Amino acid sequence: MRKEVFILSLFLVGCSSTGVVPTGPDTYMVAKSGGGPGASGAEISADLYREASKFCAEQQKQFIRINVVEQDNKPFVRLANAKLEFRCTSDGASK
Repeated sequence: MRKEVFILSLFLVGCSSTGVVPTGPDTYMVAKSGGGPGASGAEISADLYREASKFCAEQQKQFIRINVVEQDNKPFVRLANAKLEFRCTSDGASK
């Protein structure tokens, strides 16, 4: 019974995001984990790119990716997850 409840809970798990967190001058990080058993790190990463791009656009700045790390779901070990480090710049050039 416990195994069935655990598996059902995996299907019901949504994604949880840290939200955008400042890590330095005009530099930020956002991370997310979750999804169902078939979720991939790439799907989570795509959500983070959209969130980061929107965050920069709201400041009338351009999104510049610094680094991205993603992991696929591995049943009974970890949920799919990704972490995106980025910069928002006025001129679009990386520093």
